[in-house]
Parts: sequence; structure tokens; C-alpha cells
Amino acid sequence: MDRIESYIASLSKHVQLEPEELEGFKHEIRSHLRESMRALQQEGYSQDESLNIALQRFGEEEKINAEFRKLYRFQKGVKKSLLLASCLLLMLSVLFVLSSRAQTDRDSNDFDNMLHDYHNNLEGKIADSSITNAEMEAYFKNHKRILRGVALLQTENGQKTTEYAYPSDMSLSNPDSEPYIPFPVENNNPAKKLEFRVDLDRSALFSPLPDMMTVSAKVCFVLYWVLFALWNVFNAQRVGRLNLFWGILFFTLNIAGYLIFLLVERVSVGRLKTAM
Repeated sequence: MDRIESYIASLSKHVQLEPEELEGFKHEIRSHLRESMRALQQEGYSQDESLNIALQRFGEEEKINAEFRKLYRFQKGVKKSLLLASCLLLMLSVLFVLSSRAQTDRDSNDFDNMLHDYHNNLEGKIADSSITNAEMEAYFKNHKRILRGVALLQTENGQKTTEYAYPSDMSLSNPDSEPYIPFPVENNNPAKKLEFRVDLDRSALFSPLPDMMTVSAKVCFVLYWVLFALWNVFNAQRVGRLNLFWGILFFTLNIAGYLIFLLVERVSVGRLKTAM
């Protein structure tokens, strides 16, 4: 059997593999040659004759060497591409999720700040009629990202009039065309009702961007999951361990499946080294 080990050492001399993969590569050739020898011995050949025929059938050493180098170089390139692509897609998925949450939080915070600013700085002044146009204009400018405009409306004897509107070209003719918030203002004159109206910017507060980023994150994560599972499949195939069980495990558990496979492979290689 020393000839088999010498032959395997010669074949694997120029194969660029990780130590664990190299052990699997050697094991695969060793198993193949021994199976061939057993089959030949059952046909009546001696051990030496079986070994010679098995080695001859396996091919000329240099030719096999070259073919294996090409094959493993190609597989290594495919593996590397799959791993890089899966890592990139995972990072993109995380980035999209974080961006979506950041945009949603920004909209929520800006909306809360707008409400807080009104109740703390404008409402009381509107109620006692001490509010100025400059203060309402400043309020709009402070929250311009989410507002289309602000207006102070007065209803007296059933007649509604506009006391103030900013910007000046703000349309109040069709109040249902855009989302808005009416703030009724309590005052001491029951015949006179005041309302501070805030028109919201639909494109800012109701932007489809967070939802689009969430969908993009899901798509990227699914693609990552598939590519990483395929990377696992290539790993198992290269060391001759691929079967239906591992295939299902890789596509269902993903990273956990890979860690289980790695653990089992380490145990197998350890037993193989002990047996040798």
C-alpha cells in the first residue's frame, strides 16, 4: 500500500487546497483505488496485479495532475465568487434594513417634533391672539421637510376666513387633496373659532422609499441564503461528502448547517489521521 500513498502524494503535490480539503482529496483517491483493487482481486488478480491495473486505469500521473489542477482551480474560483457574492448580498440586506429604519425613525421624530413645537410654542399664543406672522413663518421653516404649508383659519358666524397662510400661494380650496392636521384652538369667544392647519408633505411623510428598501433587503437576503447554501454544496462536493442530507441541511439551516458540516468533517478527518 506504500505505492498508493506515494501515488496520492505525487498527485496532490501541486494541488492548491486547504489542509482539510487536501485530506478529503487524498481520501477520495485512496478509496477509489482500494475499491478498484478489491473488484480486480474478486476477478482473480493478485494484489500486485490489481494495484498495477488500478493505477493504470486511473491514468497517467502527469495528465491526471494537470486535470485535477484545472478542476480544483475552477471550483476554487466558483467557490470564492459565491462566497464574496453572498457576503455582499448579506451586507446589502443589512444596509437596506438599517436605512429603512433610519428613514422611518427620522419621519417619526420630525413629526413628533412638529407636534411638540406647536403645542409648546404656538398654541398658547394663537389662543390669546399674541401670535405673529413671523412666528408662524418660522414654525413652517423649522419643519419644512415634512410640511407643505401652514394656515390660521377663523370661523365666525358660520363664515370661514383665512387669517394667515404660508407660503402665500398655499391652496385651501380643496382641503381633502392633501393630508393635513387641523388644530382647533380654544379661546374665550364662543362665536369665534380658530383653527391652525398644518398641511403635510405626502412625498416626505408617506414616501414609498422605506417599503422599497425593506423589499430590497428581503430580496438580497434570499439571494444571499441561496448563494451561501450553494457555496456549502461546493464545499461538501469537493471533499466527497455531498449527499441529500447535507444539501437539505445547507438550504434550511444555512450558516448553522455549515457549522454542523464543519464539525462533522473535523471529527472525520481526526479519525482518519488516527487510523493512519
